[in-house]
Amino acid sequence: MNNTVLAVILITTAFLIGCSGSSGDGQDEILVFAAASVTNALNEAVESYERATGVNINISYAGSQILAQQIASGAPAQVFISAGESPVEFLRGRGLVDSESALVSNKLVAITKRSLTEQSLAALLSPNIERIALADPDVAPAGTYSREALRAAGLWESLQPKIVLGQDVRATMAFVEAGNADIALVYITDAAVARGVETLDIVPHDSYGPIVYPVVTVKSDESTEAADAFVQFLLSPDAQEIFRSNGFEPVR
Repeated sequence: MNNTVLAVILITTAFLIGCSGSSGDGQDEILVFAAASVTNALNEAVESYERATGVNINISYAGSQILAQQIASGAPAQVFISAGESPVEFLRGRGLVDSESALVSNKLVAITKRSLTEQSLAALLSPNIERIALADPDVAPAGTYSREALRAAGLWESLQPKIVLGQDVRATMAFVEAGNADIALVYITDAAVARGVETLDIVPHDSYGPIVYPVVTVKSDESTEAADAFVQFLLSPDAQEIFRSNGFEPVR
């Protein structure tokens, strides 16, 4: 892990240490760490949950591996939603996972503002494509899946001079939106909210592993009843419909 990423983890962890527990009036509060790619859907689900229960949900969004590192460093998250299994394995190996369920699934697509004559990943080799944005595989599962897909296509090494990395999938999407990259590989749920881009379904679905989002409760000496109840809500038909309406698919 590079020094910049480590500094972000340490600073953010220190800030978050005081952000969990109960509010001054005794009302339950839950601190949720969540992959950036669930931002829209989770915000909508949380709004519904808070309205129905009065529980305050505080959310920190970032790349899943960064969030897992923060939890391992002592950040008091009670619920963690990861965009892949690897960050959860990292926490499980440190004895920090209390319970785990599969929440939703997703898939990779490309977004661009350019016209591609060839509708395949091979189009990335074109001289007209100068900068390709990916989430950083070291901190975000979206980058790991993208790297898998490009390796399966035999393109990973040859595309290295063109690749620029974002800290998470939303930052990667922003490269294309701002005109700082010609194309990006992102989740289809992020493509759905990207501004002024075209979505291209050019990433073979069998070229990367299943994109399943685990939701876990983090092991703690304190009561996990509020966290457990929130997770059960996320798995409920009402919350699953919110995720589906935002482009996520059920886990099969």
